[in-house]
Amino acid sequence: MMGKKVTKEEIILLIEDICQLEGDIGSIQDLVSGGYLDSFNVLILITQLESKYSRSIEFNEDLFAHLDSIDKICALVNSA
Repeated sequence: MMGKKVTKEEIILLIEDICQLEGDIGSIQDLVSGGYLDSFNVLILITQLESKYSRSIEFNEDLFAHLDSIDKICALVNSA
């Protein structure tokens, strides 16, 4: 059963809690590839997303590309 849709604001708050990023997180288009989120932050983020929104996010070769922006993270979680 699919839960409620995840909003950009919810993702931003979650990322702020995880890694204390400064500035406009919503406008960053390279969260992972630009080093804003390191591998440990990514693991925490995925775990939090799966737990909070009752989703299962599959690890695959494209996963990190889907975590590079708030829009992409929302799309990933909402499609899971």
